[in-house]
Amino acid sequence: MLTVTFVRHGESEDNVKSIWAGWKDAPLSSLGNQQAAAVAKFFQQSNTIFSHIYASDLLRAHNTGKAIHALQPPSTLFTVLPSLREQHFGAAEGNPWAYRVSEGETIQSMIEMGVYPVLFDREEKYEGGESLEDLRRRAEGALRE
Repeated sequence: MLTVTFVRHGESEDNVKSIWAGWKDAPLSSLGNQQAAAVAKFFQQSNTIFSHIYASDLLRAHNTGKAIHALQPPSTLFTVLPSLREQHFGAAEGNPWAYRVSEGETIQSMIEMGVYPVLFDREEKYEGGESLEDLRRRAEGALRE
């Protein structure tokens, strides 16, 4: 039986700033490094052995995966796949985000103020970015790799 375990990267420096990260290569924050070490130790202490660890090439995911890998047996493989990157937010990346469009505002007026609200429609995307459907298709391809 195949078991797949998904682990989100630790807190990134962009998480602390409340800005869109996406494909922006934000490293882990100090807390994020502690979180990566803690999850690695959890897997080690619970005798969770992975045959293979996959991570994206972005620092926050790569370093979280490497922290876990460091406490696994030498036979555990580590593979970097750019196709595992999180959603690309295009023009929103590096800018502040808001969970909802503020009352009396539109998406466009918020963008003009430099704040990019979360897009909930699966086909919506910011210029140069991916929609949730684009992300789904890319993720399906990554699983086939």
